[in-house]
Amino acid sequence: MCSTSEALDRESCMEISLFEATPSTYNLKIKERIPDPQRCVKKYRRSAAGGGVRTFKNETPRTENQLYTTVQYLTSLLSSPRTSCSSKTQNYISDRFRAISVDIVQSRLEGRDCLRVMAKFGVFGSYVFGELESGKFEGRFNMGALQSCLSMLREVLGEDDGVLSLTGLLHFTGVVSGMEGLGLDGGEGLGGLCGLVPEGGLEEGKYEKLKFVFDLSEAWSTGNYHKLLTLLTTLPPTSPHTYLTRFITSRALPQIRFIILQNLNKSLGKGEKVLKKELARLLFFKEEDAAVRFAGEYGVMVMEGGEGVVMKLQSVEEINLEFKRDDDFVFGELKNDIINGPDEDNVMTLKPQFIDWLLYDDS
Repeated sequence: MCSTSEALDRESCMEISLFEATPSTYNLKIKERIPDPQRCVKKYRRSAAGGGVRTFKNETPRTENQLYTTVQYLTSLLSSPRTSCSSKTQNYISDRFRAISVDIVQSRLEGRDCLRVMAKFGVFGSYVFGELESGKFEGRFNMGALQSCLSMLREVLGEDDGVLSLTGLLHFTGVVSGMEGLGLDGGEGLGGLCGLVPEGGLEEGKYEKLKFVFDLSEAWSTGNYHKLLTLLTTLPPTSPHTYLTRFITSRALPQIRFIILQNLNKSLGKGEKVLKKELARLLFFKEEDAAVRFAGEYGVMVMEGGEGVVMKLQSVEEINLEFKRDDDFVFGELKNDIINGPDEDNVMTLKPQFIDWLLYDDS
């Protein structure tokens, strides 16, 4: 999957990943690892002067079939016995995917199958590892690579419902949460998505996924946050697009819940008590105690014993609205069937069969 000359060069520079070393040396220090020709994958490189991608002697362009086989191999590493599904695995795969993107462009390949998997992988990684501190998971790089994949897919597929809807969700999430690095056009609500509408508008019976994104955006623009979260939680759990949608929009979930909490505090600001069961329903938390903790973090008074909260006229404090995973919200009743357990980063990872279905099923 990479040339012999590149493997030897990286061995001399001590750039052999644990995924690329022989079975007897992968767990040794990096300078002691020996490259396994069956596992070494072409690395993304630029020349020292920044004048293009570096090539090696006797290196030949990879074909589209070879690239897709490489994509399949790389995603299989998510369940590799050499390491858990850690940020280290994610960053390694992302780097090799970047080299694949370059090959697709330079060789003028269509690459739709590769790009579909790579785009889904970017969405997967941004959700699973999005909470890790900078350095462990390169979130901004991941989102940039995801945008690039989606742009390339739009060129290949034209008006494709799934690609347009994922692009739209990225725009929607950026508008809601103010995330940087998403290439937003500065629009708000529906205006931020207008560039995604195919010429002639949305035909009846077509672009159902894109229409769903517009429904989300309209609910946000009109302040109907209950409808917005209802739309997300009532998606059928039988399509990968459901989870990709929730992965992306979950980045905006803390802010959406915060705005609901602000509105509740204003409308019930006379000392009314809201029991935790009702608070969980209003904020779309499965766990009642989680709803109480969320409200308490932003200045709402918690009742003695944590049985609920007391709404007051004081403003709710906007302390920190950083992204936090909510597997109950994303996976619903299937959570126990999907979550695999913590990895070496103490991140709750997903079961290999679910990841395989997520990345390769286009339903």
